[in-house]
Amino acid sequence: NAQNYGLQGDVAVDEGNYEAAVKFYEKAVKASDNNTTAPIFLMKAGRAYKALGNKVKAKECFERIASTYPNSFESRDIEKHINSL
Repeated sequence: NAQNYGLQGDVAVDEGNYEAAVKFYEKAVKASDNNTTAPIFLMKAGRAYKALGNKVKAKECFERIASTYPNSFESRDIEKHINSL
């Protein structure tokens, strides 16, 4: 289920529909709340929110990666994403 939502989010990004993308990525995070896939979908959601100009929601996604999944691959350079907002 999570992977399906994530793929739908990817398609929405490819189509430039960031509003739909964040909805799919948020569903994917909820469906896969684990240390491997959740931070991937949070990163994608944060980038989609950033593309929408919603820096507050983007920052929430990035900070959640840092606080909830500190050992994930995505957290290695998360400060870069937070500071770019």
